[in-house]
Amino acid sequence: MRLPLVPDPDEMWKNFKTDAKIRTNVRKAQKAGIITTSGGLELLNEFYNLYTIRMHQLGSPCYSRNLMRTILEILPDNSRIFVARLGHVTVAARFVVNFSGWAESCWGMAMVEYNNLSPNQMLLWEAIKYYCLNGAKWFDFGRSTVDTKYYDFKKRWGAETVPLHYQYWVRPGHKLSITSPDNPKYKRKIEMWKRLPLWVTRLVGPCISRGLP
Repeated sequence: MRLPLVPDPDEMWKNFKTDAKIRTNVRKAQKAGIITTSGGLELLNEFYNLYTIRMHQLGSPCYSRNLMRTILEILPDNSRIFVARLGHVTVAARFVVNFSGWAESCWGMAMVEYNNLSPNQMLLWEAIKYYCLNGAKWFDFGRSTVDTKYYDFKKRWGAETVPLHYQYWVRPGHKLSITSPDNPKYKRKIEMWKRLPLWVTRLVGPCISRGLP
């Protein structure tokens, strides 16, 4: 799901009038007192704390803090963290990597307790605005399964659908098994993961996630 960008953020903002809900939600977050900031390594701990909480809630192993630190250290001019705060609480965060005019949102999340204030929409807008002003041509929302709530959410921003084609090689005598949260095979494991203490998922998660496709 990719959104074409223009240098003038005001023009992007006007384009969102086709779905007034986008602009309404951004304004709601602003009126609620949510503020945003962006940067690099100095925001990593704040980002990673929220990231691991949400991954735990979703029942999915997290990536390691070291992976993200390495990206920020090796690509300081091509990676950026965006954070939204309400008072002293981090309510949303996003990790974006850009290269050759293409900004890709790698990880993004918001605290479910604050979803009614739309911090994720506000943070997305701040990220889009930032890359408009810094010469990016595209904002990549990431992959989504068609006709899911995540797909519909990105579509409302005006993102274009780019089909991704996968090919699989299956070892003779074995059936194709897709590693997906929607696969019934993993439902029990996901529920078990949600019940583990957060500190355990932060410790064990990176060991599991590096083996996932």
